[in-house]
Amino acid sequence: MIPARACLVTATIVAASALAGPSLGSGAATPHACAGAVTAAGRHYVVHVDGVSCAVAKPWAARLAGKRLPPHSLEAKLTGGPRGFTCSGTTSQGYVSPGVPATAQVAGTCTKGGLVPSFNWILRARA
Repeated sequence: MIPARACLVTATIVAASALAGPSLGSGAATPHACAGAVTAAGRHYVVHVDGVSCAVAKPWAARLAGKRLPPHSLEAKLTGGPRGFTCSGTTSQGYVSPGVPATAQVAGTCTKGGLVPSFNWILRARA
């Protein structure tokens, strides 16, 4: 189960990307989810892109999503992302998430100079 706050943070990121409109970046012109999930630290994440290709975003998301953060982090800075991008991650915020440690990321984002180009990842809900 994904915490309500993490869903809200990710929904806000995706909505903001959608409002930004088409981008001139090297990726797709409209925000969308990439096919297939990425795996980091044994958890699966769905990747969304805007102005960045899935081929570029997915390896970065997998690398960054696996980084541990301090418990109850909200938009904690992530280092080691793509050059020119600012990246952050969010943990479970103390909400009950069965099987998800308090230091594991439930969502994250990387942006370059604003909303577009950007990509983000969110912990995939268990079926």
